[in-house]
Amino acid sequence: FGVNYLAHFLLTQLLLPKLEAAEEGRVVNVSSMGHRLNLFDLEDLQCERYAESRLYGLYYKWVQYGNSKLAQILYTGELNKRLRARESKVNVYALHPGMIMTNLFQHVRIIVWIVTMLLSFLSKTVEQGAATTVFCAIHPSVKNYSGGFFKDCRVMMPTLPMGASEKAERLWDISEELVREE
Repeated sequence: FGVNYLAHFLLTQLLLPKLEAAEEGRVVNVSSMGHRLNLFDLEDLQCERYAESRLYGLYYKWVQYGNSKLAQILYTGELNKRLRARESKVNVYALHPGMIMTNLFQHVRIIVWIVTMLLSFLSKTVEQGAATTVFCAIHPSVKNYSGGFFKDCRVMMPTLPMGASEKAERLWDISEELVREE
């Protein structure tokens, strides 16, 4: 949660004044279709409750990953809502880059590694994986889709939990509390 979401929240908040001063600023949040693997709980953003559970023990890291990627999507929508309310020229996007063949899986258990290798024929090259990120960062056609979620250079609907708008607002408040300097 801290690295996959909260650090991005803080960096964006720190850069926002510069982005708003620019002629056209864009924020591109790399999320994942893995956002579907979530048990999103605003009272347990680190999934500490599930870390000890036998039922979720095997899936704990994947649930954490899914929660952080869902948080990115919720944050993107909430940031867009707040930017539009103040008539900002900054646009914001979230995206799924695809499963990319990198060494990311080198430290996972053998079973995950075997599944990853079996699925590798569906994977993208690093260049293919970067395409949607670059598309959202520079292509003029995405201007009308601020707040959107992209996959394969196309806007799509992410899988959002019930009450997503309210959860996004509350996540924003929690995030501000967590990054606030004492």
